[in-house]
Amino acid sequence: MKVSRGLLLFGWAAALLAGAAESVAAQPGTAGGAEVKMVQVAEAQLDLKVTASCDGKVAIFQIVNAGDRWPGAGAIKIVRAVDKSTISQRSIRMAASQQATFRVSERMNPGDEVGLFVEPTWYQRAMTFDATVSCP
Repeated sequence: MKVSRGLLLFGWAAALLAGAAESVAAQPGTAGGAEVKMVQVAEAQLDLKVTASCDGKVAIFQIVNAGDRWPGAGAIKIVRAVDKSTISQRSIRMAASQQATFRVSERMNPGDEVGLFVEPTWYQRAMTFDATVSCP
């Protein structure tokens, strides 16, 4: 399994907002024998912790809002890394400390690297992957 910082979204049950200046800290670990990578996204108006992992051939993204309640909805996008085509997108408004988990089944993504990107509606954010994972 390959996990790296990037963008892509999908799931349900999460959180984000707050912070200042983007910082990214990746912490590899293991969960059930699979590699897990955590990324911290801290910007002036968005503070998230994103974890990417695999359960067999299923990609799993978990988002935790480490900041305040979002002032509006944000789009969580799950995308194929190779061509940035959208696999799934969900609109969500997260409370402080809220968590959301998104799963990408093998049927929806047969082995490609996928990424997650959070796109807030309350400010413009460059499209960069918040996390990516490959579950061949």
